Amino acid sequence: MDPRHAQMIQSRLVPPPQKFTMPDLAVWKITDESRVRLLCPEPEAAALAEAFFRTICSATPTVQTEPKSCNLPEEGYRLDITQNLCTIEANTAQAVRYALHTIRQLMESERGVLTSTRQQ
Repeated sequence: MDPRHAQMIQSRLVPPPQKFTMPDLAVWKITDESRVRLLCPEPEAAALAEAFFRTICSATPTVQTEPKSCNLPEEGYRLDITQNLCTIEANTAQAVRYALHTIRQLMESERGVLTSTRQQ
C-alpha cells in the first residue's frame, strides 16, 4: 500500500493508535465465513464481538475466544487483520469495544480498508 494512503488512514483513527501498520491487503471482507480470534479473559467480550459483527456488519463470522491475558495496558488492545483472520487482543471488555470501534472506523467508505456484507 502507498505509504501516503496508510498515513491518511492512520490520521483518521480516533484515538490515534500508538503503532499502525498497513499490510498489502486491499480489502478484508467481513462475511459469515470470516474468522475472528479474540484473546480476552473477560467472558462478556465474546458477546460484544458477536453482536458487533451481526449488527454493524450483517455477518456472523466464527468468533474463536481464548480467555488469555495480554501484555497490554488495561484499556489497550492489539488488532491484527490479515486476509484470513482478524485477531483482537485485549485484557478488558472495554478494550474490546475500542478495538471494535477501530474496525468500524476502518470500514467507513472514505477509508475503504475493510468491507462487510452489509448493504450500503
